[in-house]
Amino acid sequence: MNQGKQKAVYLSILVLALLIGIGIGTVITYRASAEHQPVADKIRIQGEGSPLSVSSRLDIVSGFAGVADAVGPAVVNISTKTKVKLSKMHQEMGPFGDDFWRRFFGDEMPRDYVQRNLGSGVIVDSKGFIVTNNHVVEDADSITVKLRDGREFEATVVGADPGGAEGGADLAVIRIHDTKPLPFARIGDVDKLQIGEWVVAIGSPFGLEQTVTSGIVSAKGRAFPSQSLFSNYIQTDAAINPGNSGGPLVNLRGEVVGINTFIETRTGGNLGIGFAVPSDVIVGVYNQIVEHGKVRRGYLGISMNTLPMTDAMKAHFKLKGKSGVLVTDLSGDDSPAKAAGIQPEDVIVAVNGKPVGDPDALRGVVANLAPGTKVPVTLVRDGREITKELTLKERPGQLSARSGRPMDIDAADETPKPEIGLTVEDIPPRLAEQLDLKADAGGILVTEVKPGSLADDAGLIKNDLIMTLDGAKVETARAFVERIRSLKAGESVVIKFHRFIERTKLTYYTSLTKP
Repeated sequence: MNQGKQKAVYLSILVLALLIGIGIGTVITYRASAEHQPVADKIRIQGEGSPLSVSSRLDIVSGFAGVADAVGPAVVNISTKTKVKLSKMHQEMGPFGDDFWRRFFGDEMPRDYVQRNLGSGVIVDSKGFIVTNNHVVEDADSITVKLRDGREFEATVVGADPGGAEGGADLAVIRIHDTKPLPFARIGDVDKLQIGEWVVAIGSPFGLEQTVTSGIVSAKGRAFPSQSLFSNYIQTDAAINPGNSGGPLVNLRGEVVGINTFIETRTGGNLGIGFAVPSDVIVGVYNQIVEHGKVRRGYLGISMNTLPMTDAMKAHFKLKGKSGVLVTDLSGDDSPAKAAGIQPEDVIVAVNGKPVGDPDALRGVVANLAPGTKVPVTLVRDGREITKELTLKERPGQLSARSGRPMDIDAADETPKPEIGLTVEDIPPRLAEQLDLKADAGGILVTEVKPGSLADDAGLIKNDLIMTLDGAKVETARAFVERIRSLKAGESVVIKFHRFIERTKLTYYTSLTKP
């Protein structure tokens, strides 16, 4: 073959390769678009029109501009006014009484002042329904919403789900009224959101309206019980500052995947660590508020082991490498879990099709489902994976963190310490009677845990009652010590123990590994 023909062949191969590449790229683009279907249909849209959207073919360069242009009309600035009594202002400003203030104001001393706050929100229904953070509008006497086109509306609160000590998601739904349908954003599927994926935050930091910042999803499923007991947050390094609260976190398809809620900072400004309520929580809270005016949370009726699921515990419960939540007890005869046949020492690995690797994840999935919802619960029992269907009941009041000291139990003479920093003794008969323990229940009392020891790291504390080792009942303290001492280096045991707080028995599981 001469050089001319060789060049022609090579050129043909190159062209063919390019065409194949273009075809593959087209297929990939199409598939990516198909795999990221929004969950807007899960939000009960009451108005007319279609949600705002962007082209699925936007590249990374034009994507940010495209998202800002497309979603911006649905992002609003929220300003509030709250009348605060002067007596409260006195308390906030220092230990000065009315006499001090009369020196400056005389008898015409003002009785109250107006507190002004700024935040953001996003329209999710053309009839003017807006999602924001509850702390943006909480206790406000008036709420003003400003659109991107400059128009202003007075807003009313439809309902709220307070966070913090109340345990909710710190979300609120407010509403404005216009004669025409308003632009509204599409809600995306947070389950398909990937760590490292580009996102855009839109809001009014420090009152600067329609500010757009970009970053990536740094993590998902972050738990902050001080912020919410029922919401696991999206972490992002997109710049979020005071005033961004309530504004949307948007993916490059123009879908709202979260509501920007709070930041971790030492300076009061952005350090690249911001957190957003995920879209699945938004959908659940929004629909309940619009339908019922309040949020009713689902309830399984179980007690869970809150200590880490170690490799030894996974082996003991035959999880075969899976993660899950260990059921320690059932909450009364009316427990939905009990009615469905769930038992103590079952390990729940998924609820409603969503994996739950820890108690925070399980609590979040269940709490964001409405009472009366039928859900499949997948669990592992004796190495077998089975599924139970149950109907959720309404959570009986807000969950709050337990606090209190263990019961004051007098310690007797101590037995020799195992090499793990733990001292134990047989349970005194008087204590067994006091705790209403059955005569054949067995168990031993923890009388001392050395700080920083293996037992301390395992979560054991003074006055815990150790009940079983690897599923076998613990009869005496000496037998327990001998068993621990007989372990070979690196060998582990799984411990079941009770903890009494305010005369309430809690059951936990943990593991110890001999050094």
